[in-house]
Amino acid sequence: MKFGCHLSIKDGFLGAAKKAYKMKANAFQYFPKNPRSLSVKEFDKENATLCHAFCKEKAIYLRNTERRNTTWKGITDDVG
Repeated sequence: MKFGCHLSIKDGFLGAAKKAYKMKANAFQYFPKNPRSLSVKEFDKENATLCHAFCKEKAIYLRNTERRNTTWKGITDDVG
């Protein structure tokens, strides 16, 4: 069973992953759009790549909340 939470990507994907790890979560979901304005944060491919590597290294399961699409493809589909 995986335990996690919903996290903001205001500090980037890597920031969200590090926050999940610090909380001892082994999963997290992110919001690619601001729920109030529906604006999408500018995509930072380098940050997303670092997040992917960090999650893989720390065995953190990343799940997108909007499309329920798992892992790296979910990041690039939503904000790329």
